[in-house]
Amino acid sequence: MTFQEFQTRDPGIGRGSIPPGTPVWVVAYTGTFPSSRGRFAGWIVVISDATTGKMMAREGPGVGGWPPYFNQLPDRAWFCPG
Repeated sequence: MTFQEFQTRDPGIGRGSIPPGTPVWVVAYTGTFPSSRGRFAGWIVVISDATTGKMMAREGPGVGGWPPYFNQLPDRAWFCPG
């Protein structure tokens, strides 16, 4: 998907310097994560450049078992070689 497609489902992520048409991988993780206040149970989302693999943004930790918008994201994995 493109960063703009991700941002449409999660407008709270902001844009920063990421061009809207950038192809991205969006991966959600659930579990217990370290935080400045100890450990946190919930989820995080990592957004990486689909061309270079470089991490571009991270969201979370979020409360609950899964990011509320994640299942509505478009699946373009079939389009990627490899």
